[in-house]
Parts: sequence; C-alpha cells; structure tokens
Amino acid sequence: MNFLYDRTKKPSSWDFLQWLINAEIANTYAGAKSGDLKVVFKGEHREDGLARPVKQRQAIFENVMRPAIPTMAAEEVPYQDGMELADDVPYLTRFVVDHVVHNGGDVPYFRVPLQAAREAQEYLKGRKPVVITLREASYYPTRNSNIEAWKEFARTCGEDVIFVRDTSKADEPLDGFETCPRASKDLWFRLALMHSARCNLMVGNGPWILTLYSPSPWLCFGQLHPEIPEYKPGQPDWWANQMGVPEGGQFPWSHENQRLIWRDDSLESIRDAWAQYLPVIDEPPAYKLGEIKTKGVWSDEERLENCLRNMSIIRDRVPELPAHNGTAIIACYGPSLRDTYKTIRHQRNNIPGATLVSVSGAHDFLVDSGLRPNIHVECDPRPHKAAMLKKPQRKTRYFLASCVHPDMTAKLKRYNVALWHLLTTGAMQLFDHEPDAILTSGGGSVGLRAVNLMYQLGYRVFLIHGMDCSFRGEVQHASNHLGKRQHPRRVRVGERWFDTASIQVAYARQFFDLCEKMRAHSEGKFQIGLHGDGMLQAMAKEAMRINQEEIAA
Repeated sequence: MNFLYDRTKKPSSWDFLQWLINAEIANTYAGAKSGDLKVVFKGEHREDGLARPVKQRQAIFENVMRPAIPTMAAEEVPYQDGMELADDVPYLTRFVVDHVVHNGGDVPYFRVPLQAAREAQEYLKGRKPVVITLREASYYPTRNSNIEAWKEFARTCGEDVIFVRDTSKADEPLDGFETCPRASKDLWFRLALMHSARCNLMVGNGPWILTLYSPSPWLCFGQLHPEIPEYKPGQPDWWANQMGVPEGGQFPWSHENQRLIWRDDSLESIRDAWAQYLPVIDEPPAYKLGEIKTKGVWSDEERLENCLRNMSIIRDRVPELPAHNGTAIIACYGPSLRDTYKTIRHQRNNIPGATLVSVSGAHDFLVDSGLRPNIHVECDPRPHKAAMLKKPQRKTRYFLASCVHPDMTAKLKRYNVALWHLLTTGAMQLFDHEPDAILTSGGGSVGLRAVNLMYQLGYRVFLIHGMDCSFRGEVQHASNHLGKRQHPRRVRVGERWFDTASIQVAYARQFFDLCEKMRAHSEGKFQIGLHGDGMLQAMAKEAMRINQEEIAA
C-alpha cells in the first residue's frame, strides 16, 4: 500500500520516524503483510518556524528520513500523478497508544541492518557501553542537554560511556570523553550502537524515537518545558491529549528498563534515576500481549544477526543420528493438551525409550503438570518467547534454533543448550561461518520443526499432542500465551466445524506433506499418532475414512 508523506504539510524532521511507525500499523490494519509498506514523498519542505535553514531540512531528509525507511522493512517509491495514496496517517504517538490500549495491537520495532550491526560490534569489540545522546540544537536551546551534568555523571558513574553529539557538533571533541561521530551522522550506525548499549540516556529529542520502538533499555529526561509556551510538546496537556501519556505516565508498551523521567537532566535527577533503574537495566523485559513486534516473519538479515550472536556463544549442535527404535512424544501448545497430558504421563511411563519433547508454551504447562520434558525445542526469533519460558529445568536439554532471540540464549546460559539451524531463504549464508552446518526443514510452526528435528535424531515413532491447528472459541492455546492473537475463521472437516486461522490451515497441510516425505524417506518402521480433538486430528480421521471407503469400493 502507498502511504503519502507530504512535505508541504508535515515536517522534515525526526517526527517522520513516528509517522513511519504509524504507517506500518495502518498498513497492517489495511490487511497488508509486513514488508509491503510503500512510502511516497511529495512536495518541498514546509517552513517549520524554527529557523532551520533549507539546507538543514534537506540534510535531515537525506540522512534521517530516507535511511529510516528500510529499518521498517519498507520501500520508498517515487510519486506519480494519479497513484492511489493513503495520506491521513498522523505522526503523533497517540496513534500507537490507542492501537495498543484499545485494540490490543502489537508495536513495530526499528530493525538494525545487518551490516550496521556487524560494524557496530567491530567498533565496540565486546563492550557494553552506556550511550548518552546529547541535544545541542540552535533552536529552543533551553531544551538542550545539561552537558556539564552529563559529563559529571559520566565521570563518576563507573560505566563505560560513549557520547553521541548533535550532528552539527559531531566532529568536535568533548573534554576528553569518548564520542562517536559516525553515530551522529549515520542513522543505521546510530541505531546499531543504541541496540548494543547497556542503556541509552538522553533528554527528549529526535533520536530518542529509535529507542522508544526497540527492545533496548533507555531513560529519557526533560519532557516538559512550560517556560516555552509556544513549544506545545513541552506542555502537560499536549502530552496527555496528543501523546496519550499523562504527566508522570509511561507508554503502555515500554518495559521497566525503558522509562520517561519526568524531571530535568540536573546531576541530581540523573543520579537518582540511574540508582532507581539500575537494578532492572540488565533484565530482559517481561513481554505482555500488545508489546510484541508486528514483524511476525523477520528478515533474513535479522535472523542471521541472531544466528551469528548465538553461534559465538553456544558451541554444541544438534547432531544427525541413524534411525533407532525410540519414540518421540511431542507436546505442542494447542488447547487439547489440557485433555491429553495425562495420556502423555501414561505413554512416558510405559513406552520403553520414550522421549518427551515440548515446544513453545507447552514447556511450562508440562512442568506445572509434573511432567519435565526431556527436550524442549524453540525456533521463533521474537523476544517474547524468552518471557514465556519461566521455569527452565536443569535436566532438560534445550534445542534452540540458532535464529532465536538473544534473550532466549541469555535466559538459558546456565542450562544444557544445543543449537540447530533452521532452513530458511537466507540460511545458506550460515555455511560461510559454519561449513558443516545441518539445515533442518519441516514446516512453518515450531511443532512441525520439532517433528523433523526428532527425525534427524533418528526417531521414527511420533506421538503428537496439542497439534490442533484450531481453537476452542476464544481459547487459542492450552494456557497463557504472550504472542499475537490470530483472527479466527470457520473451517468444515467432514460434519464438524472448527474455529481456526489461515496460517493454521497452512500448517495442517504442511503436516500431511511432511508425513508423506518422511514415510517415503524411511526405510522400515515409521509411525505417527495424533492425540487430541482439534482440526488436524479430524482431518486425519477424515482422510482415513475416505481411504477405507475407497478400499472397500
């Protein structure tokens, strides 16, 4: 879908990045997929009344606005007369607040381009600095950073500090403190540096938006400026009405280590806030519904970035083993798991060589039911999966796809973890870093991947629970789930109707394709049993009924 940014009506400023977030959300409302957002610019820069010369506005356009577009997996397309355009997208945060609070929607995050991530890591060489972004603008100077306070904090806080100066002062030294001129000039590198920071500190300014829509810790000072009545964003009522956040409040998707500090940036304020939030700065965020990135399918670049990070930390790999007589009991997280977990206990106790495998939220469900998984499988690159795994077990082996979010590997750093590599469109790049890598295929869901992974480990008998590919009314999983709720649709199987989703129908088809491929590839014993009362199980029964009728005929 084409979204118009008319520069005669909207500013050439960092506000464009908020508009970009809003456009991505509006695009999903229109039914488009992630990556389908098209940005169209029209007109010349409007006067903003801030004494910014045209040259400066043009520099922001070229160096901030345009480079921001691919970080939202969007594309700029040239304006043409007569093209269909959406031109009613606001550029205020209130749009996202309403999206989250009233619609339970997810929040998009800016993506770090892979090359920028690599270059930032090379620059940092393993460091985890506190990044202080300074505002040093010529307009509204009372909004600028209290530089002396920030220098004193940097001098005494005991942290590795890097200052990022205003672009106009990028190349000027700062009294012996480390600065990063490239981050001041290069949006992608700035984003990568912020992403790598232990914490980002700043006053309210344009670059702050890069952290607002990110998983990175941040503290932002100096929101209110009643001493500048003409500056509307500095007034409490403007924050409440236009930003959706009352004075003293926080954005509903922000975490405990992402805070608006409703005080100026005096040394006392900075030290107080740092002392208050230091205990949670390094904690992975506890994700809730409405906080997860809109990007359900991450880019190849993002996946590879996760892979390389995880591969550098975890050395063990899931091997490929010959076929054997073991049975894999695979517990997925569909609603029927609540009905069949007692059957799982019976199977585990009575089948020699049985291995209990959990995926996604089934892990904690089984643990709470007194059933410790032997193996747990994850492959989702989104960060909320780490938050769902609340009860890791010392005697469980964790088989993580190399593309999982670093929050997952951080949570399991003291546990028994091995990596495997997910076969995706960009996975071939892994061979540049690990020539003997094994790429595991198997379908779009973690349950399907788990079946294929256990096949790789030599298992040929599979007893599968909770792979329903359907819902029970409003209930979409066996218990709580932090991911995005799917929009239900009705599907008939035989004489029964099921509430499901388009993606679940696709998974069901992939399951039967996977079974056929495995059966054809197996030499000897191969068996799959489905437990539960979902759409997938009904489809299997219906297929058996049709086959029996054909044989009888």
